[in-house]
Amino acid sequence: MDAQFFAFTLLSIIAVSGGIILSLTKNVVHGALSLLTTLLAAAGIFIVLSAGFIALVQILIYGGAVTILLLFALMLSNANEQKEAIDNRQKPIAIAASIAIFLTSTAVILQTQWNTRSEQGEPITIIDLGRNLFTDWIIPFEIISIILLIAMIGAVVIAWPEGDQ
Repeated sequence: MDAQFFAFTLLSIIAVSGGIILSLTKNVVHGALSLLTTLLAAAGIFIVLSAGFIALVQILIYGGAVTILLLFALMLSNANEQKEAIDNRQKPIAIAASIAIFLTSTAVILQTQWNTRSEQGEPITIIDLGRNLFTDWIIPFEIISIILLIAMIGAVVIAWPEGDQ
């Protein structure tokens, strides 16, 4: 077994374990930390696959920004006061649907004829990627930034106590 396969397997186990812990934990902070673990393991998988830029984006955007935004939104909301939203009679249906989706996805993955090519295309440099991002995709990039800012302001307004103005 070569080192690349070992690292990929280890990081995959860490990512799946983090996802399982995320879905089983009842503590919001533990869930966010296991989400961060899963996202960092995914970044490690990108590094093993020689996609360093995607790994960096995974760490900066998902590992940093999204996890912090999630923690901020969850801590501003009163998640502990709404136990009926977490524990209700739809839980067995959700578990059954999750198992069905997992089994269907696994069957599709195992039956797919994967097209593997030994030839590599021409690599895209980070300079080309940055130029493309900040010329052709700058408007959608800024629109997403504004939408995230509006969502964060909305979370603060919703979580603001009634008496404090």
